[in-house]
Amino acid sequence: MRLAMNVEELYKPFRNYLRKVGLIESLWVIHAYVQHLQYGRAMPLEIEVLQSVSAKGVLGRFVHPWSLDVLAREVLINSPDESARHTSRTLRNWNYFAATLNKLKLFEDVLGEAYPKGSIMLELHRIAHRQFQWQMPPTSRWISRYYKVFSHPVLDRILQRKLGLTVKELYLVGLAYMGHYWNDAVLRYPPRIDVPGLHVEMFERVRAHFSLELANMRARALEARELNVNYAYASNPLRIYPMVQMNVDGHDSLVVPIPAFLTRRLTEGIYYEIRGEPEFAEAFGESFQSYVGEVIARANVRGTLSISQEREYYLGGLRKDTVDWMVEDGAGVLFCRV
Repeated sequence: MRLAMNVEELYKPFRNYLRKVGLIESLWVIHAYVQHLQYGRAMPLEIEVLQSVSAKGVLGRFVHPWSLDVLAREVLINSPDESARHTSRTLRNWNYFAATLNKLKLFEDVLGEAYPKGSIMLELHRIAHRQFQWQMPPTSRWISRYYKVFSHPVLDRILQRKLGLTVKELYLVGLAYMGHYWNDAVLRYPPRIDVPGLHVEMFERVRAHFSLELANMRARALEARELNVNYAYASNPLRIYPMVQMNVDGHDSLVVPIPAFLTRRLTEGIYYEIRGEPEFAEAFGESFQSYVGEVIARANVRGTLSISQEREYYLGGLRKDTVDWMVEDGAGVLFCRV
């Protein structure tokens, strides 16, 4: 189906709405909504939410985190650095915020009409990849899992070569950053550090590797955006560089509009930093196999399971290995290949 209007003309109403709101304030509002939707954090009193929505606790039916992902990218592209001049033209206002999301949804829907017939399965597949990740927000267990896996001595050495930090140092600094952004979207930089063992240089290594200056971030967001049927699924540079370097109230600052992106980047994202190193594959396999064994052992609370780890054996003179783990009880045997 051909679009009835030029795509730029369809995009213009949404773009114009974002040009009337301030960048920093808008990123702060997005941060508040994301934290509320993912972790139940209370909405700041400065942000107006429709009373009938907030009273019933059904905000998640009207605001979706995957839409806030796209909105953050668009705010970076279109919103001016300065604050909005008119109080009604701010994402803190429910009516303006809701109208902005409605214009975004309308634009996505119209672009969807350009799909050729028979592409419904492709779209369902893309919707799943877009939305399912938001149904499992990063937690302390998530962080612990990746810390255990990357603490393998070989992986630790690789990370030191790549970032100049040990796994322990990276996670200490990362947890400090995550703790701050749990409550606030803005951090004055360099931060005040009162934790023994942490130094400004360690924070600087993380900042240098996982953040971008505002102008560069805007350029990458604009480059990533696609005004076509891929619009809603185009990459967001905040996933790779979750911290934005910008000036806030006259101070150098790091802004994180979506804290989950920072947590994911410092956990599962480390895999993509070091996977190309020569020693990585074998060490990662060993570490993950060991982690799975630890999980199985922890699950054996009653001690009723018989657990066997990988062993070598010979068949006709040929050396072979068993599966990675075997778990047995009176009903059967579970073979685990990781």
